[in-house]
This record gives sequence, structure tokens and C-alpha cells, in this order.
Amino acid sequence: MFAEKIELIQNTTIKAQFKEINKCIENESYRAAIVLLWSTVVLDLIIKVQELKDVYSVPAAGTVIDELEKEWADKPTSAEWENKILIDCRDRIQNISQVQCETLSHLHKIRHLCAHPVKDATWDLYKPKRNEILYFFEYAIDMAIVPAYLNKKNFGDFLEDISKNYPVYENEFAKYVEDKYFKFLDQNSRKYYLKNLWKICFKLNDVECQKNRKINICALESLMKLVGEEFVKIEILNNNKVFSDIELTDPEIISSYIQLSVKMPYNYRLLEEITQIGIKNIVSKSSYYATLCFFIQPSFEKHLELLEQRPLWDEDDAKIIDIKALSELIKRNDLSSIEKIRIVSIAIRCYIKAYSYDYADDVFKLLIVPNLPCFTDDQIICLVDGIENNHETYERKGSRSDHPKILEEVKKRNFDQSVLEKMEYVLSLKLY
Repeated sequence: MFAEKIELIQNTTIKAQFKEINKCIENESYRAAIVLLWSTVVLDLIIKVQELKDVYSVPAAGTVIDELEKEWADKPTSAEWENKILIDCRDRIQNISQVQCETLSHLHKIRHLCAHPVKDATWDLYKPKRNEILYFFEYAIDMAIVPAYLNKKNFGDFLEDISKNYPVYENEFAKYVEDKYFKFLDQNSRKYYLKNLWKICFKLNDVECQKNRKINICALESLMKLVGEEFVKIEILNNNKVFSDIELTDPEIISSYIQLSVKMPYNYRLLEEITQIGIKNIVSKSSYYATLCFFIQPSFEKHLELLEQRPLWDEDDAKIIDIKALSELIKRNDLSSIEKIRIVSIAIRCYIKAYSYDYADDVFKLLIVPNLPCFTDDQIICLVDGIENNHETYERKGSRSDHPKILEEVKKRNFDQSVLEKMEYVLSLKLY
């Protein structure tokens, strides 16, 4: 039940202690488990305070360790310091919260009841219930998992650290922030990081936010993937005004929001209606956004219907299909085979109705050649027929190297010989 969590504990000594406690629980030795659990919790705090002193040069940690060492020397048999370290961690080092301090204090009291006879009618020892030990055990594991540096670091330190280390871990940045930070956060901390990362990505616009927006977006995306869609949905609904407060007047912020929402589209419909209206209005004024932003429509099906109706050229550029955006749309991993075929048909229309050599070059490069294996036989025939009827496709210089790629794909299919010969002829057309 707890094995996977225990493996997340970084300190090998503490990890071994939790494994031993787990065995006590499995054997129903609940008193022994409680006694050992308290000792392990205290040891974990001491190790972390020592690390904050030695590795991170935290002044308060150094003072606490010095005071503890003096008390150990003066009163080697006294256990009074065990309560003191809880208070010091809460008030001076501030690496545990008030709630955590109170919970551990209660564990300490239960530990005394389990370890010392209670003077009542029978002089009995306290018998903790299984649910009681399981609660304290999981609570202590969650605290032990959190590294010393993460307890001490605040959100500003986190932002500074990821900004500094992004160039080093750029290709594996999501793994870096997850392994160093996110997987160690408890639920409340994950909520805090999610809300504040969203704010600095999509609302704040000071110099630091502008400089690090790409990095912070990557961190936000990594956290959203880790906690999962349902977690994010609940947080957006519970903090609707915070998540809906997006700076819609800033083009960079809008671009960042759209790129994230293309990957995680579920967030848009949870925002306040006025924010949705603003985003939708911005999208309608850009051919790139209008082609890409399927998430503003009731369904992907509806988005495809609208794309199929959009012209390839218009006096208002915002009304046309943007081929770069279409090439990004067709790369989505969650497309059904039918959806991909429909996008391929739009791509074919863009090519065979090309109005210039340059446009045809771009369409072929972005949409035709990367997706040729996905074309149905009927779509291949439609493509070839369209090429024959539009000199902007076969007269362009690029056709000499491009169209043989179509022919290669054609020869892999089981077309009739007469059809194949026609295709060979059409695809050999060029400007002399």
C-alpha cells in the first residue's frame, strides 16, 4: 500500500526506517509502529535541519543545531529536545506548518501512551487502532518525501532555480521540474504552485515574467500533466476568478495561453464567460488562431466543419485557412482516423487550389509530403487530378523534386495500370 511512496524518500536511513515501520504494521504490531514512527519523524527533521545548515547555509538551521548539540551535551538522557525541534522547525526555520506541527505533537502524545503504562484501573498500555496508525504513517511519509531544500524554498526561489537551470535541462526540462519539485509536493502545495504559475504565465507582465514566460509555461504544463485533468478542473472551478483573470491585451500572453490550451483544451470552457468571449474574439481576428483553436468550438467536429467552409483566399486575411496552423493541427496524437482524413482533404484543397507558386511550395512542404502515407486512395486520385488542372502546382520549380514523392507513394498502392499511367503522366508535367 505504501511501498511506492516510501521509495520516493531520498534519505536512505529514513527510507529504511519507514520500511521497518511498514513491517510492524503488516504484523499488527501497532504500538511498536507508533514508537518507531515518532523516532523516525524526529530523526528526519534533524537530518533536514542539518542539511539546511551544511548545504544551504540557512542561519536559523545553524543556530538550532548548535542549541541542540549543547542540550545533548548538558542533558544526554533527556528527551525534552524532541518537542523543541518541532517548535523550532515551525517558528524559526519555517520548514513545517502549524498544522504539521500540531499533528506531530499529537503523534508524540500517542507515542508516550504506547511506550509507558497508563495509570488507570489496570495499568494498561494504549492500544492504537489500525486506522490511527495508518493515518500517522501516511502523514509522516508525505512529510519525509519532501526534500530539505523544498521545505525551505519558497515559490520565488523555485522560479529563480528553474530560470537558472532551464538552459542546462532544456531538452528534459519537464523531467527536471517533476523530479526535483512537483512529485514531492503535497496536495495543497500543488494547488498553490498551479494557481501561481498560471498567474505569472497569463496575468503578470513585469520584466522577469516576460523574460521567463517560456520557462514558466513549460513548468506549468509539466505540473498540469502530473496532477491530471480532473485535479486542474477542480482547481479552476474553485478559483474561477483567479484562473479567468488572463491579460487579453498582451499578444505574447495570448499566444502562450493558446499554445497551452491546444495541448490541454479542457480549461477554456471552465473560465468565466466574459473571458471566453474575449479569447474567442481575439481568435476570430487571426487566420492562424482561427485555424488552430478548436477548443473554442463546442466540439472538434464543429471546428472541422468550419474549416471546410473557410475560403483559401479572401480580402480579409483572418477568414482564410492558415496552412502552418493546419499543419500543427494534423500532428495531434488524439485525432481519430476520420478526423485526420478530413484534415488531409482540407490540405489537398489548399494545394490543388493554390493561387501562387510560393503558396503551393509551402502547402506541399507543410501538409502534403509529411502526410502522404495517411492519404486514402481516393484522396491520392483527387490530389493528382487537381494537380493536372492547376498550373500553379505543376509549373512551379519545386514540383520537379516534390511530385516524384507522390509517385513513390502511388506505386506502393494497388492502382489499376491505366490509373497509374495517368498519374505518371500528370506528375511528370513541368514548366519547360
